[in-house]
Amino acid sequence: TGITGATGSTGATGAQGADSDVAEVTTPIGDGDEVRFLAALHEPRDHNIAVGAEAIGAGACTSSAHGNIAMGHNTMKVLTDGVGNLCIGDLACGAVTTSSDNIAIGTSALLVATAGDGNVAIGMLAMDASTTSTTNVAIGLDALGATTTGSANVAVGSSAMKATVSATNTVAIGKDALLVATAGDNN
Repeated sequence: TGITGATGSTGATGAQGADSDVAEVTTPIGDGDEVRFLAALHEPRDHNIAVGAEAIGAGACTSSAHGNIAMGHNTMKVLTDGVGNLCIGDLACGAVTTSSDNIAIGTSALLVATAGDGNVAIGMLAMDASTTSTTNVAIGLDALGATTTGSANVAVGSSAMKATVSATNTVAIGKDALLVATAGDNN
């Protein structure tokens, strides 16, 4: 029947479903906020770690979702089948359902990505509009911010390639590099 969480001197509480091997510890930290740790010990939700209110969301993960780490409020909130994602920051990977092998660090990084794989988004709003983009690297505030379907791009610097929607094989380095370019390949 699984394990039961612990109650500690900090006010933490633990819970689990009746037929689940999911351990959950929730600690109130003031004004309605909480820190939540969720660890799935066996299928479903195999080997995922979640810290933060609704991180790895409502628990809709299937047995194929594993190896994910989510830290932050609503981080990977709707994950179902994704594998090997690391998302840190409020709303990071907030819409990820089946994406795999992504790294998102920063508030709203990879915010609406649903099925894009192999992306690295570091910085607030980095790749926040990406839906199915693959193998991109965005480092900096709002880097590759408007990309939705682009692939194999590198944007380093605040607002680098910010307006780019669908470029492929493009490199932009420096603050505001290719700021207004909306499309283009092999740049």
